[in-house]
Amino acid sequence: AKAPKLPDFKEVRDDMESYLLRFERFAKINVWPKENWAVHLSALLSAKALDTYDRLDDHESTDYDSVKRALLKRHNLISDGFNVKFRNSRPEVGERIGQFKTRLETYLDRWIELSGWNKSSVDDWRDLILYEQIINACGRELRTFLKERNPKRCSEIVTLAEQYIEAHGEKNQFSKGGAATFCPSEKLKSESTGEVEDKMSCHGCGKSGHLEQNCFKRGAPKNPSQLRCDHCKKLGHTKEGCWNLKKAATTVVQGDCNGQSNPSI
Repeated sequence: AKAPKLPDFKEVRDDMESYLLRFERFAKINVWPKENWAVHLSALLSAKALDTYDRLDDHESTDYDSVKRALLKRHNLISDGFNVKFRNSRPEVGERIGQFKTRLETYLDRWIELSGWNKSSVDDWRDLILYEQIINACGRELRTFLKERNPKRCSEIVTLAEQYIEAHGEKNQFSKGGAATFCPSEKLKSESTGEVEDKMSCHGCGKSGHLEQNCFKRGAPKNPSQLRCDHCKKLGHTKEGCWNLKKAATTVVQGDCNGQSNPSI
């Protein structure tokens, strides 16, 4: 029986990453020489994928790995994106462990290919892992500086980072390690935007200085009829919504149900 043909790539229908994986499997089954893969693939492209191929020079257009890198980057499938997918992926519903492993291998291979790093030896893998760890330990500005220069070896990263720190100083050049601990007055700086954010606040009680998981009111019942006011001791509301306390604050009267002076609000 005649083998089925591989369908053309359609922008509105196909995912570029999945299509390239299917193409590679199809090429291997049909025993195509790899030096012909780029030309065979070009005949299946259209729209911006074909435009990307046409913009390559003569050497790149006949080298499948170069064509693949260009197509993935054109579709915003960059090295960092596959790195994140590899790190954060979990088995999907109905996905067997073997299938999950294959998907992880694909993400890992794409990450390596698009990073431009060689993976032919243990030392190359070691260098890549060290590279990622160093990049993640850098502050936002230093990280951006290093990525813009696209170093290929850890020794290059060290040289560039030391030059940058020598010129700009050491302050805030590295992200803080370990579990984050905060005091009530501490302000947080967003890693993604660099904006200074307000001090932490609790989503449970609305007050600042602590997080919801540490809130002393976390276990409070949700049913209003079960709430008890810490001020007047009546059911149905909390101290924050106590009418007696609000009335006392506005009229500045002395004494409460315990015979003590009301605190000023």
